[in-house]
Order: sequence, then structure tokens, then C-alpha cells
Amino acid sequence: MDESHFSPLLQDMTDIKMEIKRKEDVKILVVEDEYITYHAVKAVLEKKGYSVPSIVTTGEEAILKVKEASPHLVLMDIWLDGEMDGIEAAGKIHEFSTIPIIYLTALADRKSIERAKISEPYGYILKPCDENTLFTTIEMALYKHNIDELIRQEKEINTKLAELSQALLKIPSMEEISQLVLEQAQRLSGSLVGCVGYIDEETGYLICPAVSYHAADEGRVEKKSGILKGFSGLWTKVLENKKNLVSNSPRHIPELPGIPGGHISIGNFMVTPALISDKVVGIIFVANKKGNYEEKDSLVLQRLATIYALAFQKRQMQEKLDLHRRHLEKSVRERTKELEKSRANYRNLFEDSPVGIFKVAADGRILMANSAFINILGYSSFEEISRVKLENTWFSPADPDSKFKQRQEPEGEVKGIEDQWTTKDNQVIFVRKNVRAIKDQKGNVLYYEGTVEDITGQKKAEEKAKQQEQQLIQADKMVALGTLVSGVAHEINNPNNFIMMNTPLLLELWQEICPILERYYETSGDFSIKGFNYSELKGAVPDLFVGIINGAKRIKNIVTDLKDFARRESDDINQDVDINEVVKTAVNLTSMMIEKSTRHFSVRYGKNNPVFKGNFQRLEQVIVNLIQNSCEALPDKEKGIAISTDFDEATGLITVNVADEGIGIEPQHLKFIMDPFFTTKRDSGGTGLGLSIASTIINQQGGSLSFAAQPGKGTTATITIPVKEVRK
Repeated sequence: MDESHFSPLLQDMTDIKMEIKRKEDVKILVVEDEYITYHAVKAVLEKKGYSVPSIVTTGEEAILKVKEASPHLVLMDIWLDGEMDGIEAAGKIHEFSTIPIIYLTALADRKSIERAKISEPYGYILKPCDENTLFTTIEMALYKHNIDELIRQEKEINTKLAELSQALLKIPSMEEISQLVLEQAQRLSGSLVGCVGYIDEETGYLICPAVSYHAADEGRVEKKSGILKGFSGLWTKVLENKKNLVSNSPRHIPELPGIPGGHISIGNFMVTPALISDKVVGIIFVANKKGNYEEKDSLVLQRLATIYALAFQKRQMQEKLDLHRRHLEKSVRERTKELEKSRANYRNLFEDSPVGIFKVAADGRILMANSAFINILGYSSFEEISRVKLENTWFSPADPDSKFKQRQEPEGEVKGIEDQWTTKDNQVIFVRKNVRAIKDQKGNVLYYEGTVEDITGQKKAEEKAKQQEQQLIQADKMVALGTLVSGVAHEINNPNNFIMMNTPLLLELWQEICPILERYYETSGDFSIKGFNYSELKGAVPDLFVGIINGAKRIKNIVTDLKDFARRESDDINQDVDINEVVKTAVNLTSMMIEKSTRHFSVRYGKNNPVFKGNFQRLEQVIVNLIQNSCEALPDKEKGIAISTDFDEATGLITVNVADEGIGIEPQHLKFIMDPFFTTKRDSGGTGLGLSIASTIINQQGGSLSFAAQPGKGTTATITIPVKEVRK
């Protein structure tokens, strides 16, 4: 068989395998009790560049050899000398190792095959076999095993990060949060040394509550304070650039002043800033990994830094909320105590109290109010507010028909009720009130008196903290989604690879058989194959095979795009970007949704669009979001979607338009659609984050995102990105 049929696949597998070992370093253990067969297989493998340890003829020897030599793959004969056959030996090996095993045997009976399936082999080769079959099966097994290991490692990392996100929501102190993040950073990166710290808002000092002091013990310095008041060298570079720094040879970095006397030597390191809205709030440092730091180590550390930054911000907001609540509670307690102690000072306390104090008649007329109460409602004097009936202002817009008297408890008193009031200038504020009814001997209400606090600031802080918590939860969901996408893509790729390998072979077989069938047709006339005449099949069959090949290639492209879309995105906005390629990839990813939504879909690609600097994956995310929104807005499949890309040389702007004939957007909603958490689709699962994130991404590229819409006619989303340097 021509090996060229497999060259693309073999190249992919070689690329994956080279990440582990050079081919000459890949050891293959051959377990075979027939010496002639063993030496033949050994010769083929060594010819291909593999290393083959000494001969192993029994299952018992195979188990010991795997433990001693740690080969990368085992070729296992089923029938062996000794009491243990190859299948049983494979099962024993898999109890302590995930090494891939391929059965090499002359047996093909169903019973042996069914037994072999239980041990989950990576291949099954019947003797005798040709070199290409042996080589292809080995390469496939090494490739699949490497992919399985990568997926296992990715799942392990995602699981640990998900557990960390959940744990940080419950931890009360930054010391404990920092220590837990440091433990995970060292564990996931394999580092011996590390520290985690945050920037104190008041002093600007770097506080490092989590430091691996066991590393310092190896040196000759005493335990140091975890507070850095000034920065230089490495720290300055990371904090100013706000980018992670990775080096496997620190001595070549000019900013490093060198290792101080007595300190442990740093062989390699990674430093990543923790950012919130482009502001550095902390830093994660790890060093001295056995071996070099790789890109995946940097990505894991960046994800940890994001989680640490969100946890830090949530903790800061919680501290502010606690401080604000304690301040209010303390203020109320102190003022109430003063009222009870001295009636003589009542008027001063009444006027100076930061809490609003009032007295209201049964019909809602304000009889008495202090300055705080007047200011809360936005009036300038008691004379002005006395002309207002509080009953008209008391309740939230959602409850306009309620009456104050109906809100009283049977005892005539309510405490700590939170409500919304409307001020003089029609602003809605949040208040917390305590009210009691003063009654006569017959139980008739004479008046109401009470206190009120403006808690609008506290409510806004609580809402912001809630948003941060939702972002942590959303990050956790995206970690799980990335794991799912990787697994599904791998499962689709495996069978699709078989289709792509075998279909060209079947096409060649048909082409070689055709001359024989043609001669038979010429001498004996037309004949039937499965109900079809040969005269019809001879032209149709090649087209069928070509259709299968093209379909398999399309599956491969879609799976590749899906995996690229789901992977951890880069922060680099200086990549070379072709806007037409961005749109093509986004359309490919959403093709199924487009087909289900409309029969009228068109894309017009600008012919003179230049390559510009940006972030391909983030722009792709924006286009995917806009296409999804357009599909969801279409009332039926007869309404269409049109996408276009253009470049205006006069203005230097690249433009992308996504226009649909959907339900449009109401004018009162249009100005809010890019606000975080604003959505009109919350009942159907909308989060209100899609367009907010899309707008942020486009702004980071120096561009703008705008919308034009007419209710019932459709919406057009327009992206404009400036091109500073035109390159075709």
C-alpha cells in the first residue's frame, strides 16, 4: 500500500509524539515467544528508528520489564510461554500503568477478540503483517495515548481550578486565600518555590501572606517580612507591563540584579500579575521547576491569577460592606442610647442625627422631621416637606396601591424594613426604616414615628459584589465547558480519521476493479449490482467516494475551529489578523444554527481588506456572538441574515456589518444593550454578558461596536476597527 495515503495523518501524529520523545528515544517492548517473529519485528522497528529492549517471552517477564524499563508501548503476543497469556499480562500491567498495548497475534477467533477487548488495547495486528500496517498501528497508538494523557492532564487542571474557585468563595481572609492559591500554583506548575501577594489599596505596598519559606530554609537567611514597600528589577517590569514573565534562564534578563547572598538560587521562574480592569491587584510568583516552564504552565498561572484577582476584589467589597454596616449599626446604637439618657439634649440629637427621624399623622401629613430626613428626600426645609403627604412617597413604584397603615404588624410596629422611596426630583433611593404606631386608649392611631436610613450606597455595593460572584461562577462554568468541548472534539476526530484514511483506499480499489468490470460489461452486456446497473454505477461511485472525503474534511475543519474557539485565549492584541478569515471561522462554527434559523444567508468578503494588528480569537468570539443574536432574532426561516466586510482607505477603517431581518430592538432598550447583565432574554437563559463582553473586546482593539435597529424590521451591528499600518 502507498504510504502517501497516510502522510497527513502520520505528520500530525509525529508532531504530537515529538512533544514527548525523539523517535530514537521511544522504547517499544516486544513480548513474543517465537524468536524468528521477535527478531523480524525488532528489525522493522529499529529500521523505523525505535528502540527495542531485550527479548521477553512470558507474561510474567513482561510485567517486570514494564516496571524496570518503562517503555512507551508494548507489542504483546496473546499466546505465550508460561502460565499467563498476553491478555492476562496486559490486564496486570494496566493495574499500575497506562502504557498503550497492541496485540500482535495469529489468532483471530471471536473468543480471543472478545477477551482482548476487556483490556482496552490500542490496536490488534494479525500475523503476518506488512511494515506499513505495523508502523501505522504503532503511530496511531502513540498518538492516541498522547492525546488521552493531554486530556487527562487538562481535566485534572480544570477540576482543581473549579474546586479552587468554589473554595475561594467561602474563605474569609486574604491570608488563607493567598495560601490556597500558592499551593495550587506550585502543585500545578511543579514548582519548588513561590509566593502570592496582593497590593494594599491604602499604602500601595505588596503584601505577601503566602511564601514558601521552606525554600529560604535551604539558604542562609532569616525569615523575612512579607511586605514589600518598594519595587525594583523583576517586580517593576511585571507591575508596569501588566504581563506575565517567564524565563528558563534568569541570568540573561538585564532587569534582574542577581541573587542576594545567602538566598536560594533561582534556576527558572514565572511571574503573573493579577488584574482587575487593567489594574494590578496582586501577583503570583513560582520558581525552580524540574525542567523548563512551558506555555501550558503560563496559561495555568494566568487562570489562577484571574481567580485570585476576582477573589481579592470580592473580599475587598465584602470588607467595605461590613465596615459600612458596622458604621451604620454603631451610629444607630449610639444615637438611640443618647436619646434615652438625656431628654434635655433631645432637640440637638434630633437635628444632628445622621439617621432620618420623623413623625407622621395618620393621614400621611409630616408633623416633624429632622435635617437628615429632609435631606434624604431631597428637600431644603421642613416648611417645604410639610406640604407633602408621606403616603404618596412611602412605597416603591412596584407597590403603588399599598397604604402605610396596611404594612403595620399587629403590635403596631415594624423594624428593619427595607424599601424604595421617591425623592423630590423623582430619584428612587433605598432606605431601611423602623416605624411604630402611637395609639389612644381605644386603639385609634394618633400618629406614627420612626427612623429611616439611606442605604442606597450599601445596596449598590452589594449588587457589585453579587456581580463579581456571578463572574466567578461563570468562569467555573467555562472551565467545565472547555473540558467538555475538548473531550467531544477528540471523540469525533477518532472515527473521522478512520473515514479520511480508508475512503481514499476504497476509491483506489474501485478504480483498479473497474477495468475488469468494464471488460465484462463489453463482452457480456450490462449487469446489476445491488439493484443498480453497472453502466450507472461506474460514473456515480467515484463521486460518492469524493463526497465522503469532502464531508470528512469538513468535519475535521469544524472540529478544529471548535477546539480553537474553546481553548484558553491569549491576551496578545498584536497578532496579524485577516478579518475575512475571522468571519469565515465564525460562520463555520455557527453553520448549524444558521441553517436552522434561515434560508437566506449571505456573506460578502471585501477584496482589499488589509492584515492588521489585533487578537484573532477575541474578534472571532464577537462575530460568533453577533451571528447567534441575529439567528435568535429571526421569527421564521424566510427572514435573512447578511454579513459583509470592507476597508475604507480614506479613513483607514475596517468595517464588519451583521444585519438581520429579525424582530429588532425597542428604542428604550437600545441604549442599554451593552450594559453588563442587561438582557431581555433572561427567561430563556440570557445572562446579559454577551454584548457587554463584545463591546469591551472591540474597545480593547481600539475600535467601536454600534447598533441600528427598527422594531419589527431588523437590526444591524457594525464593528469598526482602525488600521494603523496597512499590509496586504
